[in-house]
Amino acid sequence: MSTSARSALTGSDTQRILGVVAETLDIEASDIDLDTDLHGTGRLDSLAVVALVAFVEDELGLKLAVGEIVPRNFSSVRRIAELVERARR
Repeated sequence: MSTSARSALTGSDTQRILGVVAETLDIEASDIDLDTDLHGTGRLDSLAVVALVAFVEDELGLKLAVGEIVPRNFSSVRRIAELVERARR
């Protein structure tokens, strides 16, 4: 992986994650922010988590350890962004 791919998240990365979360959960992006409890929306089910994992791995080109695929890491846009940042290290 290149050095630039390992760099910290940018604002555009976070906005991209926010957009994918909104699309996956069928929620208006303006209705959620970085700390919205995604579990509380009632739309974050196992299929949504699989879609978000696929986004991280396929679109961002990162491999997540099985131990990282836990509900806590997908509880908010911020937590997903932190997960992405850890996977880039």
